[in-house]
Amino acid sequence: MKKILLVIWIFCSLPWNGIGQKVLSSKDMVAITPAVTSELALPEYARKALYQKLIQVVTQNGFGSTSGELFLTANVIVTDKQVTATVPAQFVINLEVSFYLLNLQEKVILAEMALPLKGIDKTENRAISQAINNLNPRNPTVRNFMNQCRTKVIDYYTTRIPALLAKARSLADRTDYAEALAVLAAVPESVDEYSAVADLMVSIYVQEIDKKAAIAIQEANAQLAAQDCIAALNALLTVDASSTHFDKATKMIASIKQQLDAKAKAEAEAELAKYEAELAARQKAHDDEVMLEKMRIEAAKEEAVARSQSSANSEMVDKLLAAWFLEQFK
Repeated sequence: MKKILLVIWIFCSLPWNGIGQKVLSSKDMVAITPAVTSELALPEYARKALYQKLIQVVTQNGFGSTSGELFLTANVIVTDKQVTATVPAQFVINLEVSFYLLNLQEKVILAEMALPLKGIDKTENRAISQAINNLNPRNPTVRNFMNQCRTKVIDYYTTRIPALLAKARSLADRTDYAEALAVLAAVPESVDEYSAVADLMVSIYVQEIDKKAAIAIQEANAQLAAQDCIAALNALLTVDASSTHFDKATKMIASIKQQLDAKAKAEAEAELAKYEAELAARQKAHDDEVMLEKMRIEAAKEEAVARSQSSANSEMVDKLLAAWFLEQFK
């Protein structure tokens, strides 16, 4: 599952700007989540069209991954509406689409921009949708705005590093490791103090997998006491190679293998074959400190991104965005 999420993260991080577009490094990536509130006074299909456009604005301007903290949203106002004297009559709709980059939890607007759009169709609602569909994510005005957003985000997080580190440590102390990682994952790598963020992210991730490993080893010991070697073996095989308990789990597995009789080995053949195939690579990574550290960093990022994706798609986000929108525009 983690490998799948990592692939999704890498895929979502691609700038999607087409052939010839400069590919940004992970250090240049900034995570932003597009979002449209149901409180926006538009037909459902027009809201969906706007949401798709926000996704394009984010991905086609080099913003990667999903943030549980920063959101790009929009408000739409009809500034002019006319009906032509032609047969059939056509609605000519002029819109002002205002974009907002905000920290939803703190209700802080980091950047904003207004863009005029125009649509023509025989029905008013379709003319509105056409105007939205005319939004070009590569429009120079949009590109400039998103470049400003990148700078604003980096400056914003640069000033908040001490507070974020303290918040993550506090969450980790309460064993809320996933939330702690999500807090740190929001910080772009281009922030000067990112090394401190990465170090803490790895430390918290190791705390998390150590806790899981300790539980697995405890379960294995209980199963061994009950003389169920297969169940003990399966428990130990869940211990992550990045855990500080990995050596202990490996020694226990070797001991269990010696205790298995022919029948038990046959029952565990599939699990053992998979384990043997992975053990060499895992052991090599564990023994190589540089490789192990890289592995922990990537795994911590993967865990944090998964948490951010979950946070960004929660009902709480919908409620917070709706509340912010009503306060701002109603």
